[in-house]
Amino acid sequence: MNLRRRFRLWLLVLIELSLAAVAVATEGFWLLIVAGPVVALSWYMVEGPRGKSLPRWAVNLGAIIVVALVGLSAIADPDPGRSMELLSWFVLGLIVLRQLQQRTTREDAQQIVLSLVLVLASTVQSEKLLFGLILLVWCGLALYVVILYQLYKGTDLARRRRAECPPDSAHLVPPLSVRFGPLELASVRRTVLVALFGLSIFSVIIFVIFPRDILFKAQVPGQGPGRRSGFSQNVDLVSSERISESRREVFTLQWKDLDGVPMRWNGPILLRGSVLNHYDPAIDKWAPTIASRRRFTRSIAPSPNGGFTALGVRPIEDRGQQYTVEVTMRSLTSKVLFAPWVPLELATTEGRTFQVDPANLIIRDSSVDTLGSYWSYRLRVQPFPTTNVLEDLFGTPSRESRTLGFPVPEVKVTTLAILEEIGVDHEVGADETVWARNQRVADALTAWLEDNCIYKTDLGDFIQLVGEDPIISFLERYRFGHCEYFASALTAMCRSIGVQARLVTGYIALEYNEASESYTVRESNAHAWTEVRVGEYQWRTWDPSPRSELEAIQVRNSSWADGWRWVYDRLDFLWNSSVVGFDTRSQAVLAKRASATWSERVENLLGSVLEGIRSVNRYFRLGPAGYIWMTVILLLAMSFLVAGFAVMRRRRRVIELARIGGAERERARELAVQLGFWADALRIMERRGLPKSLSETPLAFSRRASDIDPELGTRLGVLADLLYRIRFGAHSPGASELAEADAIVKSIRGGAIGT
Repeated sequence: MNLRRRFRLWLLVLIELSLAAVAVATEGFWLLIVAGPVVALSWYMVEGPRGKSLPRWAVNLGAIIVVALVGLSAIADPDPGRSMELLSWFVLGLIVLRQLQQRTTREDAQQIVLSLVLVLASTVQSEKLLFGLILLVWCGLALYVVILYQLYKGTDLARRRRAECPPDSAHLVPPLSVRFGPLELASVRRTVLVALFGLSIFSVIIFVIFPRDILFKAQVPGQGPGRRSGFSQNVDLVSSERISESRREVFTLQWKDLDGVPMRWNGPILLRGSVLNHYDPAIDKWAPTIASRRRFTRSIAPSPNGGFTALGVRPIEDRGQQYTVEVTMRSLTSKVLFAPWVPLELATTEGRTFQVDPANLIIRDSSVDTLGSYWSYRLRVQPFPTTNVLEDLFGTPSRESRTLGFPVPEVKVTTLAILEEIGVDHEVGADETVWARNQRVADALTAWLEDNCIYKTDLGDFIQLVGEDPIISFLERYRFGHCEYFASALTAMCRSIGVQARLVTGYIALEYNEASESYTVRESNAHAWTEVRVGEYQWRTWDPSPRSELEAIQVRNSSWADGWRWVYDRLDFLWNSSVVGFDTRSQAVLAKRASATWSERVENLLGSVLEGIRSVNRYFRLGPAGYIWMTVILLLAMSFLVAGFAVMRRRRRVIELARIGGAERERARELAVQLGFWADALRIMERRGLPKSLSETPLAFSRRASDIDPELGTRLGVLADLLYRIRFGAHSPGASELAEADAIVKSIRGGAIGT
């Protein structure tokens, strides 16, 4: 393959990688499906034997159309957060059009620059592990392509100058045709590796010096208001146009009885992450409850098999119906511990510090001496706690929970009309308590929402009207929406008529795996519901979102690939925890560890390795024999790795010495085995002070050795003769010939060479 075709081919691969990067960053995989094949076909169309291409006027017209489409999209949705997304579309259109035309070296350089712009625009939009892997490969390939471009540009310039200055004779010299051989290829590879090593060191230094919370004060642009997935501690009813149906795993959950036997709960499990008690009608947004001043800290010691720490303000004596919940993180990194109501005790596999808010029992990781987020935890829970248990947990009831009323007056009017329609009195009856009234009204409003409203995740038809609150639009105008609208409506209606209620966000566990006896919680399981106060301490859950619709979405989106997502998602968790989540606190912890003594570092490293082995053993439930099994596997893996490295190193040396390239690459493995004797002989000669020069043939080298030591030269001559017959004579040596060659190599070893 000549230099031009090699450069164009790798430029095509570089562009395909940039397309993959923008597809992952924007979650618009249709871009890769549509543009990817077009770019790939451009290679055959333009560089193929027929050499077809679009005329320049067609390319220019296409560029005008791309600009118009991007402009119309910007006008339709003038959100500043979409600027990088629109730039990606524009650059993508230009790249595809340019691939379909005949290009000069200058335009090839512009393609490289456009690919760089596309990747940079994608970098601002994404923090995913898959994008990071694509970016790493793209950087290495970009260095290689740039070096190829410099060689190609210099060759093209020399060719044009050669054509402009023909000789005076009647016969022109042949045109310049540069071949790209194995020696040049090895030189380019070395240059790329050195550059990558330097770039990696520089990137690590920049990464450590500038934590993510300095570079990105706000959320990553591009995870724009129109697309959301996963848990959120706020509910924005204006910008939440679509709830993602992503199948990405966030964590797994096991529900166990008191004997530690996994079981399936008799309904969905709601895992609380945030309690929202404040609604701002000016921005149509629910905000978290202000943290209680009575928050207390719990330090949890590593305890793989027990050792729960009580979360309440007083020890809990009532040991009624209790269960154990084990949560293992997959891709999600969060400071919040997702727990069903009500958690009593907590245990972790690593030392952590947590803050517990008795006003709502939200548990947050407040550790300051650890790198990354928690990996797993276990909770002792009591689904139906008694008043005594709640008193031990809460202490005295918080004033926050006494909040009544709703700041949108129209909600009360609508609520009273609905209650009158279904014949429910919102006042406290003569023979009932306020808590009984709360349950009765919450039941009635939940049933009305389930019967009269439709559950939809895509709210493209939900038009936000100026001056009308989205909760009113949901209740009176559209009557369709996702869980956030259902829960917001129920919470607002309850509070508008004096029923104490609050909005809760978190996850809902629906998908039970019979094989692993655990629930799989995905990004699409992010959920919102309502809690209504039904006692001095008690809060009861009402979920107005139709359960049948939630389960139908779960089944509809399931696929065969779900069972393998955990392989990637565990890496994704480490990426989000250690890379994306690297903040100033992590920086301080890293600096503290770096200043430790070598003995402390070794001790910490061994502790991390042992903890990783324990985690794997616990996950697969291997028992004590699992440690022996993993040790054997680790030793075998290290042995195979060392042996494989030695074999690859020897093979590469033989290929370089034999100048194997081009079509002979197909039989490189065979030649690497057959010509190993020559590589061993040259290494021995080099150690004995008589190295072979690169310009010297094997036969000339044996003759030079004969001038110094005739016997040695004769032996090298025999080896050189076998080398020529194998390398150029298509001779296939037998086992006896190779054994004789190895014997000659062994005889070469010895003392100093004679003079």
